[in-house]
Amino acid sequence: MDGHNHLPDATHSKVIKAVTEIKKHASESREKPIQLIQNFMANISEDVQPFMPSLDALRQIIFHSKPIEKIPQSHNVLEINILSSLHVTLNGDFFLIKDLIVDQSRILIFSTDKNIRRLSKAPYWIMDVKDDSIECIHETLKAYDTISKMVGGIGLKIHNIRASGFYISEANAEASELMDM
Repeated sequence: MDGHNHLPDATHSKVIKAVTEIKKHASESREKPIQLIQNFMANISEDVQPFMPSLDALRQIIFHSKPIEKIPQSHNVLEINILSSLHVTLNGDFFLIKDLIVDQSRILIFSTDKNIRRLSKAPYWIMDVKDDSIECIHETLKAYDTISKMVGGIGLKIHNIRASGFYISEANAEASELMDM
């Protein structure tokens, strides 16, 4: 005797088949887990539904079935390869709006058309100077110039630039006041 004292469960194979289908669809789809679960549960027969894994277990199954996209490591921003899956949102809207190379700098603008339209209605944008160095100020002004060609006015926030009279050890001199641009 083999120790089994129950009849084989006919629904067991149907549950395995349903879970396998969910895994397959999850690996090929960008649908959210809850959408996948709802779609499959709506199409599973009532005799199988009580034997399906719990909602949390199905979420885990879907999570582990989705392909993992390895992001290649780059040493330079110019070498970065933006994965095609990052070009669009989960809803299919374009997300990588601009990929520009200006001189030796690369400017990536991630947004949706809807957000760009919303921003274009703004009377001005505000940019921040990253750091108080000649290189960062020049980079900011290049970005300012590039962006200003696409939109209206831009405000430049310069709160982190040294005040007039501040001693600059690298130059062995005092900072002068800002000039009007």
